[in-house]
Amino acid sequence: IRATPNAPLNLPILIDVRAALRNVNAYLGIDLSIIGLREKASHLTALFKLEERPSITHELHVGYDTDNQFSGKYNFIKHALFGTGQELAFTLEGGQDFSQVALTHRIPNLYGGDFNLNESVYAQYEDTPNFEATSIGGFVQTSRSFLHWLTLSHRLGVESIDIKQINEAALDANRPTRDTTLGTLDTTQPAVRIHQKLH
Repeated sequence: IRATPNAPLNLPILIDVRAALRNVNAYLGIDLSIIGLREKASHLTALFKLEERPSITHELHVGYDTDNQFSGKYNFIKHALFGTGQELAFTLEGGQDFSQVALTHRIPNLYGGDFNLNESVYAQYEDTPNFEATSIGGFVQTSRSFLHWLTLSHRLGVESIDIKQINEAALDANRPTRDTTLGTLDTTQPAVRIHQKLH
């Protein structure tokens, strides 16, 4: 927190502090009030009222569509990990032709700055009319909010895909059965990907 006791009142800094607290995602509500402002007191006090969310959150989503039929997603989220603002999430997602398990670690306000860091590893299975495949991978993503409506992020990930079965009528028979992808994704630039084929 950049605001210090007995410092001159600086509203932009207080707004930045409130935004940083919201970014932690450990609070349901954050209210800022200035004590003594209406009374035009010589000494003003900035008071933050925080409503803390439960340390553990469970989320369950169930959906249905005519193409994929039923699907579901379960999230287990541990807020304020080890008393810090960090977050750990376990996600289990499944459907008729897709299933995934993922573990994500989130660090907000990295080193007290404006950047957020997400680290994630996952394993997934796909069974489509064209192919059947399993894959494992992970990514690291950094993001920064510049305005209330503008967030820029950069993501670097690696994924290994093992294709079990290919529908030759739909796909090229010479397609490799194993493919490792290393790529970067920048929201301000077109995606750039480097493919390394393993035989």
